[in-house]
Amino acid sequence: MLDKDVVMKVLKRHLGDQVVEASLEEVAQEIATLDGEWEELEGIVDRMGYYASVVCEDICDLGAMAKKRAVLKVFRKKAA
Repeated sequence: MLDKDVVMKVLKRHLGDQVVEASLEEVAQEIATLDGEWEELEGIVDRMGYYASVVCEDICDLGAMAKKRAVLKVFRKKAA
């Protein structure tokens, strides 16, 4: 998901000398490998709000997941 070197630069910029570098390395590695915990939702475009209802979770998988208190993050590709 994220490049470890980029994460490390951000951590150093914000934490500086407050944390030993070995700890920063561990945190940067853990952050960089978080992508293994995420999955892409595929094949749900027909259930993403194209039907009439006043109850969000009736017409949208994201609404139903949110009602179940799922943790949701939304990603999009940056414009070139």
